[in-house]
Amino acid sequence: MLVKEWLHRLNLLDLYKKFKEQKVTRVKQLSLFVEPRQLERYGMAEGSPQSTRVWEMLTGHDEAKENFKYLSKHGLRQLAMQYLDKESEIKELVDSVPENALTGFHLRDILAFTTSFATIRTKIYDTVLFNMRFGQKLYHYQS
Repeated sequence: MLVKEWLHRLNLLDLYKKFKEQKVTRVKQLSLFVEPRQLERYGMAEGSPQSTRVWEMLTGHDEAKENFKYLSKHGLRQLAMQYLDKESEIKELVDSVPENALTGFHLRDILAFTTSFATIRTKIYDTVLFNMRFGQKLYHYQS
């Protein structure tokens, strides 16, 4: 898998420039990491949320692997129920987001750091559009 796609699914695409500067293009290259502090050269302070997320993926933590996946309708509902109290908001979110449009990390970050449901809707819409364009660009340039 390309590092760019991997970081995108982790919702850490802003770190891609650092990986590119280090000439790391494939996730397989990261398998040589043996401790979290090695991530500092990629712009992640040891113990930071980004470093923890990347390290947990590299070491195969179950929760990280689940959040890395694109969400089904059931996954959307399960995650929304952890953050939203109103059933009407949960239903609207699940009904309006297509399956496989967001990873668990995308949705979790939006829900954890946004309080207004109107803002949540807007951020989800923007992220889904970005994800659609990102996938098209990524695979267009691979061929």
